[in-house]
Amino acid sequence: MPDKKRIVFITSGGGHLDQALCLVPGFKDCDILVATYAQDMTNTIEETLPGIRVRRITYLSKKINAMLACQLCINFFQFLAILVSFRPHVIISTGSEIACPAFFAALLFSRAQRIHIETVERVATLSLTGKVMRMLAQRIFVQWPKLIPMAGLKSIYMGRIC
Repeated sequence: MPDKKRIVFITSGGGHLDQALCLVPGFKDCDILVATYAQDMTNTIEETLPGIRVRRITYLSKKINAMLACQLCINFFQFLAILVSFRPHVIISTGSEIACPAFFAALLFSRAQRIHIETVERVATLSLTGKVMRMLAQRIFVQWPKLIPMAGLKSIYMGRIC
């Protein structure tokens, strides 16, 4: 019997996490790990979605400053550890900046498919993370057709996910 597909969902808290969790039931035959900043949600995720692993990711700052730079470096090494220990086949991000070091680590050290889903709140323009993902992701799913030209050739319009 072949191994289950291993999927990592990378997401910050709030609406990004909600959108990622909407996708989880569609991967019921897969081994899933959720990597998130959402410290307060970790136990809730494990209780409501049994069998889902959760990895807490270091959160220092969202302001663009030296703390964010340190955080992104720390996150890069945390994602390297995830790549080595979990060996995902697919990495899916629903945002935000947490995805950048993860996708960069995967680009350098993994064969995992890298998929970014632009948040539903982005109607007219891509988020900063979405713009970075044009370089790092293999596919970008957008939830509004107006974003297809901005997301580039890697983009696919999928409608709302939840």
